[in-house]
Amino acid sequence: AYGAEKFGTKKEKAILGMSCADHMSDDHGVAISSAAGNVPSFIRPNQDDFCFVVTTDGYHVAGIFDGHGRDGHRVAAVARERMLQSVLRHLPTDTKDAKHTEVMECLAASFVSVQKELASWEEDDLDVSFSGVAVCMLVFNVKRKVLYTSWAGNVRCVVAEIQEIEEVMENVVIPDNVPGATPGSPSGSHSPPGSLKAGKSNRRKKTKKVMVPVALTTDHTTKSRLE
Repeated sequence: AYGAEKFGTKKEKAILGMSCADHMSDDHGVAISSAAGNVPSFIRPNQDDFCFVVTTDGYHVAGIFDGHGRDGHRVAAVARERMLQSVLRHLPTDTKDAKHTEVMECLAASFVSVQKELASWEEDDLDVSFSGVAVCMLVFNVKRKVLYTSWAGNVRCVVAEIQEIEEVMENVVIPDNVPGATPGSPSGSHSPPGSLKAGKSNRRKKTKKVMVPVALTTDHTTKSRLE
């Protein structure tokens, strides 16, 4: 069922309860994308996996699973299925009065349970000695506006916010000695041929939205990629 994938091949999504992936973005602000990497020395399937679930009692649950090794894609698939089931089974049902410790214990238990299952795996020839998975699980309590994250391995949750920034756009100044140019017009203006003016630049401001990492502690600079 798993074969080598070409570089850039997008991983398919299985969607239940929504008509299309656009509804995740439009209704819940969630977008997921994963593509096969380019490692010519190790031709293999896309070893990433992911999940996102909206519960009827007000939780958003998401997971990112980064497999590695010969059977990393299979290990990631097992972890995704088992950990999602574990979290959904043990989350407090009353989101309004849910205690932080209950949710954190629920997340921690999902890691412990899948580790034990994989360590004693005997169902088939799945390699669990030299293959594994790095995992990040998230639970968002919609009613209380609280986000919980947990991870194991080289994977992290990055919290960011949308900010508007202004950019100064400056057109290139046309030298006065350009043939056919007339004084006073910057390049980039929509002048008819032969009417370019020279000797001036044109500055204008442009506003765009960007995602900016949020510092989670006073000593968290967010400047380093590793942070």
